[in-house]
Amino acid sequence: MDHRTCLKLWLPPVCSINRELSVHQPSSSTFIATTNRQAKASSCTSIASTAPRHSSLPDFCIQHDFCHQLRKSCNYLRSPENKYLGYFQKSGPCKHLVYFAAPVAVHNYTQPESLASIIGLMEGKAESEQFLEYERLRLATRLAEAVLQFHATPLLKRFWHGEDVIFFRDGEFDDPASISSPHLNVQVGSAKTPKVIGHDDQDVDKVVGHMIRNPYLFSLGVVLIELAFQAPLRSLYSSDDLINGQFNALSDFLVANRLSETISSSMGHTYGKIVRKCLNCDFGQGTSDLGNEKLKVAVYQDVVCELEKLERGFAMLQLGG
Repeated sequence: MDHRTCLKLWLPPVCSINRELSVHQPSSSTFIATTNRQAKASSCTSIASTAPRHSSLPDFCIQHDFCHQLRKSCNYLRSPENKYLGYFQKSGPCKHLVYFAAPVAVHNYTQPESLASIIGLMEGKAESEQFLEYERLRLATRLAEAVLQFHATPLLKRFWHGEDVIFFRDGEFDDPASISSPHLNVQVGSAKTPKVIGHDDQDVDKVVGHMIRNPYLFSLGVVLIELAFQAPLRSLYSSDDLINGQFNALSDFLVANRLSETISSSMGHTYGKIVRKCLNCDFGQGTSDLGNEKLKVAVYQDVVCELEKLERGFAMLQLGG
């Protein structure tokens, strides 16, 4: 809560407020209300007995300017015995006390790294330096779940790519990035420059629009191919795949479908089947709209659940049970 803004808050018995001071702006404070609710009256009475009983604690139900009291309390340190700022209400022998909680440790992460850059680094590396199958399958499962969860929100683009998935290193800068915890790379409030589309691009978009039944699932299929080969899709092109000597969405579609037929040799028949279903939105439901509940159930069963089974199988082989 900005210290200049007053909000009406209801804080249950024994409430704490975390105070986080910005490193870059020492004069500003952010307040986050947290709660420690007591389940029994006896517990609440015990807490009241340990709290200071003197009358100097302000009753915030009478002194309505709660934000003013918080600002005053930020200006000096309180001892553990005198940590309470005041209370909101009395419930019998108990008070709904308010105090500053201990500082919360902030994890120090390095700059994010995109899935596209990680896959690019894997290309050409020795097999011993690449990610194991169960690791890639675990990530594939998380991405499939993300499509089902975020497809109807602005957080996920219709045609999303490896650049839209990021990871954070946990530790030193030279530690390898882990692919176990993906995050969506979302730009909030950024102005977008309108893309200039030529006539050739418009023709390609029309063709691709008819061929790609669901952009979200097609994009998932492409990323699954890149995870299987541990290489960017466009590095897997042959000279015959280029259209007028260039990459475009249509050539991506044709290459992805060609590679989906050969992917079984590296990740198994089931994985190849999953990829083809995603590329063509072929789930036997007669619709390509992920807003349809039957299609969502089919995607969950045929993609998420099957990837989880594959992950468990490879993990048993590669981790020894």
